[in-house]
Amino acid sequence: MRERFNKQPARISDNRRKLEEKGLLIPDLEECEHYLRSIGYFRLKPYFTSFYQPEQDSSEPTFRAGTDFTQIIRLYDFDRRLRLHCLDGLERIEVAIRAALTETLSIRYGTDWFMQPENFRLPAQQQRYEDFRETLQAKLKKWSKPTSDQEYFRYFFKKYGSDAIPPSWMVVESLSFGDLQLLYQGLKTSARKEMSRLFNLSPEVLDSWLGSLRVLRNHCAHHDRIWNRKFNYSPAQNLPRLESVLKGHEPSRIYIRCIILQDFIAGIAPQSRWALRLRDLLEEYQPDLTAMGFSQDWQNLPFWQQAFQQDSLSSC
Repeated sequence: MRERFNKQPARISDNRRKLEEKGLLIPDLEECEHYLRSIGYFRLKPYFTSFYQPEQDSSEPTFRAGTDFTQIIRLYDFDRRLRLHCLDGLERIEVAIRAALTETLSIRYGTDWFMQPENFRLPAQQQRYEDFRETLQAKLKKWSKPTSDQEYFRYFFKKYGSDAIPPSWMVVESLSFGDLQLLYQGLKTSARKEMSRLFNLSPEVLDSWLGSLRVLRNHCAHHDRIWNRKFNYSPAQNLPRLESVLKGHEPSRIYIRCIILQDFIAGIAPQSRWALRLRDLLEEYQPDLTAMGFSQDWQNLPFWQQAFQQDSLSSC
């Protein structure tokens, strides 16, 4: 029989006292309660675990001697800044994926290529194709309303009528990241190859990496902890040109995702200083690199050395 949930909500002051009882030093009680009020005990709780005594009863953990509340807030702040840094890279990649889908496929197959069954792997990807078409039809119905929040759709349907099919550059720009991956997965092999070549990847690796970035994007967008998270989506690592930097690292950790982000960015936005800013962030906060999947000498790997050198020549 399952245990009945009977926990009661606690006041801010009660949660602060609970932390003190667990051995946490709190130099400024007012500041501690301010953070508990503005961030929340539950959101901060996963950051406590990095400071718990090792090898103890997990039901009643205590903090390592000398741990104070400012260390927890500093770790939380690092994770927040890491999310923002990842989102900076994700934005560039997502925009590039949208542009690649539109430019590559519209020129070759027409502005309504996404409506043409012959552009998809059928019947092998029949379910994905049907799922995408169902999603698209629902979105088209929403976009065609005079109250649509997208100005270009309001203008389009007003001019061409509610039965008109908007061009690829409008549709693709308005799909979610998950819809973009679903769309790419269903494309026929020749179209997938043509698009993946733009990113120097195989179709299979691009598909896998898009899935990994989609999961990362969702965690970042919802302000979830990412710095030491074990992600439940492991990206493909069978890429010979990156074997030396990918080999031997835990695929569920953030480090592999940083490699993926940097590999995309190097081609999409070579003027970006993304790698240098990642290095500076880690040097400023000095987190547990092992918990993130980084090796201690990660900066010395040729992949990152090349990235740092490229970044140093740029100013953005």
